[in-house]
Amino acid sequence: MAVDRGEIESILGRERSLGSVVFALGADTPELPPRWGDVLMLPEARERAAAALRLWNPDFLDLIPNFARMLRTELADARVVRLHGELAMVYALEHHEPGRRVICWIGWDPASFGAGEPEHWTCVPRPMRTFLSQVHAGFTAPDRLSFGPRRPRSMRTLAELARHPDGIPGWDQDPDSTRLLAVASTYAGLYGCVSCDLSAGAGVLADGANLESPRAFGALLDDILMSRLTEAGED
Repeated sequence: MAVDRGEIESILGRERSLGSVVFALGADTPELPPRWGDVLMLPEARERAAAALRLWNPDFLDLIPNFARMLRTELADARVVRLHGELAMVYALEHHEPGRRVICWIGWDPASFGAGEPEHWTCVPRPMRTFLSQVHAGFTAPDRLSFGPRRPRSMRTLAELARHPDGIPGWDQDPDSTRLLAVASTYAGLYGCVSCDLSAGAGVLADGANLESPRAFGALLDDILMSRLTEAGED
């Protein structure tokens, strides 16, 4: 596997919301998360990729077996960068079905978690809470929002996302729109949600005002991550 820096820069450069991208960081970079040192300083791409994967808590990887398998087999490089002034880690995967394609995800600095926990935070499965508070405070496509756990500081209920914070008019489903926390999404506008009104470990996919049947949250998140391969996007 081989992905060069120019390919990563080209992909990130297509997303205007990221602003400037800075690769030339050193070990003395202010506020560098202590556990990111190896990823920053190791000279070989395969070593950086392995060091990045060691950061992930195993119980979170167990929740998302298909994506975890893809990470282990296709992650070609990991780079510590500044994106519009924020520290982040770029994961560059080299995918070959049907043709070669480089796909980037961004793992955000855990220090960017936010001032407090999102509403309904305790409804998020514990492995993902650990990941978001200790590994990456969000793991998204370059649009900052899609195809992975959203940044805790930008997590909102479905009602808030619909700009009806007191409840979506006409909503007649359970859980209520004010009690569904959107924790992942796709470009197509699907939201993976959790709620303390669901069974423990369950999640639900919201398509507009329609809720699918609840199912295991890990499988739901795994599907959202893997849907990056089939939805139209920037890569």
